[in-house]
Amino acid sequence: MKLFVHYLFRGLCILGGAVLFLSIPRLFYVEEKRLMYGPEFFLGSLQEVTAQILLFNPSSLIHQWMTTSIGERYFYTLQLLGLSLLSMVTGGIILTGAFIIIPRKFQSKMKDMINFSEAVPDLLIIFILQFVVIYMYKETGIKLFRLYGLSEKSYLMPVLAVSLLPSFFMAQFLIKEIELEWEKDYVIFAKSKGLHNLTIYFKHILRNILPMAIIQLRTLIWILLSQLVLVEYLFALQGFTKDMDNIFTKDAPSVIAFCLLLAVPILFVDLLARITDHVYRGKEEVHL
Repeated sequence: MKLFVHYLFRGLCILGGAVLFLSIPRLFYVEEKRLMYGPEFFLGSLQEVTAQILLFNPSSLIHQWMTTSIGERYFYTLQLLGLSLLSMVTGGIILTGAFIIIPRKFQSKMKDMINFSEAVPDLLIIFILQFVVIYMYKETGIKLFRLYGLSEKSYLMPVLAVSLLPSFFMAQFLIKEIELEWEKDYVIFAKSKGLHNLTIYFKHILRNILPMAIIQLRTLIWILLSQLVLVEYLFALQGFTKDMDNIFTKDAPSVIAFCLLLAVPILFVDLLARITDHVYRGKEEVHL
């Protein structure tokens, strides 16, 4: 009962926040090139938005979903996000493996490079990738990747642009965790048996830090989603974020439904992290 009340209260707070979010723009208006304050318009908007939610008829949204390409665009965006998530994790694991096998004198330099990636703007990476593809095509006639998704769906270039920087963030986290694990007894025992560092990393350490890595995805999924919105816009992809241009001109239930659909992957990763945290909390690490 307590849990039900808790989530009911959270749901009402989210709904109330959505009503305020959609009504606040009416609090101000422009008159004779001056920004004016109009609380009466704000109160009227609160009543209008609340009435739209209370009188909401889901058949209109279902009809829109069935008669337009919005469903196809939504699943295309989910595909890009899922592939980017997989690429980010894979890239982070590979970078961490490279960090382990390089000589110790170069490891600090690699860590500095990975830490420096935090200061690199997202747009810079996207523009560099676009420039390289266009330059190669002009100079050699070789089309490395499909850049834009005006007529056909593009996957490789958008996924690379979305997951490249987050891969460094994932590697940064994994390296910190591995440095903590590297001095523990089970790793020292594995070294004494003559196991290679990569074998220890892939076979033993990854199992121990996997729960923490999954929990870390709760933060990284936000980065991926924000990157994806930017990439879909710059690459003219026919994804779900294409509807962001006119979504706020629609009624309140449509806006809330749009935001909830975007939140589905975030909620899924958050649920996975919570389950992982619950299962592994207090458990001992995996030993040889």
